Amino acid sequence: MIPTIKADDFKIEDFRFPAPDSRISRQVEKIIQSVYREGDSALAAWTCRFDCPGFEISDIPFSKNKVNTNGISKKLLQSLQGASQNIRTFSKHQLPKSWQIKGNDGAIVGERILPIERVGIYIPGGKAPYASTVLMTAIPAAVAGVKEIVLVTPPANDKSIHPAILAAAEIAGVFEIYRAGGAQAIAALAYGTNTIKPVDKIVGPGNIYVQLAKKFVFGQVGIDSLAGPSEVVILADEFAKPEFVAWEILAQAEHDELAKSILVTDSSNLIEKIQTTLAEEIPKLERRGILKASLKTSGRIILVNSLEEGIKIVNKLAPEHVSVQTQNAEEVAGNIYNGGAVFVGSFSPVALGDYWAGPSHVLPTSRTARFASPLGVYEFLKRSSWIQYSESKIRREAEKIEILAEAEGLTAHAGSIKIRSRRSFHQ
Repeated sequence: MIPTIKADDFKIEDFRFPAPDSRISRQVEKIIQSVYREGDSALAAWTCRFDCPGFEISDIPFSKNKVNTNGISKKLLQSLQGASQNIRTFSKHQLPKSWQIKGNDGAIVGERILPIERVGIYIPGGKAPYASTVLMTAIPAAVAGVKEIVLVTPPANDKSIHPAILAAAEIAGVFEIYRAGGAQAIAALAYGTNTIKPVDKIVGPGNIYVQLAKKFVFGQVGIDSLAGPSEVVILADEFAKPEFVAWEILAQAEHDELAKSILVTDSSNLIEKIQTTLAEEIPKLERRGILKASLKTSGRIILVNSLEEGIKIVNKLAPEHVSVQTQNAEEVAGNIYNGGAVFVGSFSPVALGDYWAGPSHVLPTSRTARFASPLGVYEFLKRSSWIQYSESKIRREAEKIEILAEAEGLTAHAGSIKIRSRRSFHQ
């Protein structure tokens, strides 16, 4: 079911996602420019074209008074509330504190940790209602102290928003909700329209149009990351349970046709059992078409000579999710230093992190775990330096500062120090 290669044939370039089609880039730029110039009328026109026939400007805002949790089951509502508690608890532990160093000589330096004031959260539409993503993005923002959390999501054909998304927004404390998706929604958040005030930062996953739009508006606003298709690398040995590994592969592959499911193992016997389980289970699953396409194009099994070699390959792949299903899993996982989220042991499936455990499931993809981190409270905070000197302190340090400024040829900088040390600029 999944192509198998040997470690000697492993090439990291074979695991890169393809560069975006230039035609898509041009289309995204066209959409953004139109929303920038025409505001609500362009936003409504693109939404009408891509998502909802008959969509009008008056349909863009969604009144929070219309949020009705009766549209979902009581059990689903309770699960959303339970997940939100875990996410909130985890997020509170991430909160940094402002700090100052106060010297006896009249100098105070430090940092103020401040929340971003207005944040836009993008929630994809399409193949599933991503209520969990609402919680995973909005709750860290709320814990950080963001005053205005703005949610945008594509409307259904009847202009509705899935009730599970609305329930999650209510639980998470979303401030405003708008019916808008794709590049046009990102443009509206970045530049503003008559209906939507611009935000300071945009976070959340989305398709290639959304990601390219985020890239385009970066600088006008902040963004969390440029996310590619979802991915998992499973590191397993002969002690792994084949059915557990197989279902981890299936869970990843059902996202979409581009989702990467990669198994790294030193056990040929495990590979055979997993292939058998996949062949048996895929025909029974609702998304079997997506599963087959995903595993054929983006799935891989890498047979390594040793677990140590496997660890090196995992770190080179630097994936979004790492599942460690080996003997002494905790010790092995300690050697994984490039992974957005590491799931340790056979009883820690990736779905646990997707929905329940607490850390956000918005994670670095496309090997960016080499330098990037999961979404968290810190994405919604900014740091401001605090510098405060007394008159006596600035006078004592003045000459040294002036020497540095004059060495760079910035005499006015030096002058701004001299004037405060009660000396003439020309002295």
